[in-house]
Amino acid sequence: TTPLTPDVLTYVNVFRACTHETWYNFGRNIHETLKTKQSNDDILLQTPVQIHLINFYGKCGDLDECERIFRDIECDEFEKYVSEIEIWNALLNAYARNGAIERVEHVYDTMVHEIGMSADEQTYCALIRA
Repeated sequence: TTPLTPDVLTYVNVFRACTHETWYNFGRNIHETLKTKQSNDDILLQTPVQIHLINFYGKCGDLDECERIFRDIECDEFEKYVSEIEIWNALLNAYARNGAIERVEHVYDTMVHEIGMSADEQTYCALIRA
């Protein structure tokens, strides 16, 4: 028999569950495993996985890891960085959830004034939460 191989949807659901239950160590271990196995490189480049990782680390208060993921997208996937509002919203939500109001302002200003991206409903919800 062929072993089952987890796909993007599997990891999205795992990180979503870790976020919901705040299972930091479990989620962190899975993320580290994905980073160390070259065969999983494409999983970490999937937008839904990146968004759920930012959500997960944000809920757990690890804003440094949220920023690392976001900066990796900026450096390695610039087209996605300038076009995917969901990634920006995930970072805004992480900062808002942790009371980092100055960071929320900075990210919003960068998104709107430097990148030229238009805020959406989720962006405004994050700003209100901050």
